[in-house]
Amino acid sequence: MQSSGPIKDFAKYAQVSRQQFLRPLSPSELSDAAIFVYRRHFRAIASLTLLPSLFVSGVVLVFFQLLYPYLFPKSESASNIGFQVLQTTLLLFGGIGLSTVVALIGLSRICAYSHVLAEAAIRDEDPNQSEVESRAKPLFGTTFRLLIRSSIFSLGVAFVSLLPLLISGVFGALTASTNMFPAVAVVISLVILPIGLILALTRFSVALGTVSVGLAESKEPKVAIERSKYLFGAKSRPQPKANPAAGGILAGLGLYLILRLGYSSAMSDLTLSDMILSRMPTTLLRIIADTVLSLIPEFLFIFLVLPFTTIAGSLYYFQRRIVVEGMDISTLYVKLPANRR
Repeated sequence: MQSSGPIKDFAKYAQVSRQQFLRPLSPSELSDAAIFVYRRHFRAIASLTLLPSLFVSGVVLVFFQLLYPYLFPKSESASNIGFQVLQTTLLLFGGIGLSTVVALIGLSRICAYSHVLAEAAIRDEDPNQSEVESRAKPLFGTTFRLLIRSSIFSLGVAFVSLLPLLISGVFGALTASTNMFPAVAVVISLVILPIGLILALTRFSVALGTVSVGLAESKEPKVAIERSKYLFGAKSRPQPKANPAAGGILAGLGLYLILRLGYSSAMSDLTLSDMILSRMPTTLLRIIADTVLSLIPEFLFIFLVLPFTTIAGSLYYFQRRIVVEGMDISTLYVKLPANRR
């Protein structure tokens, strides 16, 4: 008796999908596949990720506009180097930590939408925007927890390497600035910090894979980390090739820095900002216009780069499943939860 239902309907696409995605691909081919999916669903991506991207870029703006100016205050305590170290460390990394947690609320939506589109591409499905939204909605909470856990896993070692700097600030604030211990602690921190950053980078690919593993296999964050180590870690066999998601993020950060510097220079040197703000008839409109102008570089980076990197990371996950475990497309479809079919 022949099988019927969604598996039979889907079987005719299996060979085509396997030829397009479900075979070992080089990093460049995988990047091309991610670009194909991104372009194919750009309208849905743009519509679904617009508000989350604005939210995340707004969090970044609040951090730099409200918190960053207070990192190096000119006050009576300026002569106390230890107090300055303590204040700067607490404000900077406390602010980064808090801002990251808030920003992950928006990033979780971007990642969930993009992962659903990558899964659809693997199955040769072409869901419309409402279908993508309905499939991604149950994933928002899981994605947020996965992002929190993967951020701690990747960046936690870098924060630990800053402890000597924090300790030096505490001792410097409590004792005279001539005390040698704060200076020694700062030197130790400067030696340890590069090591912490290197270790954080070595965990970066595993951290990126954690989100895809958790979403595709409905794993809890702790289990997803171990599963990601198996698929993407240094001991994984065959050894993983370059992760296009990591490359996309690093390339995107480089482009963002160029865009931010060029944008800031153009707005100041050409007085474009003053020209635009002077045309606003009311104070409220000037504030809104100034906020929008300040958001543009961050918004473009989040809006254009992050969905692509999530799609690339999800496709890379499926590639590792094929190479390491010989994943079959029909099995993948059967395991898809009913509320996401």
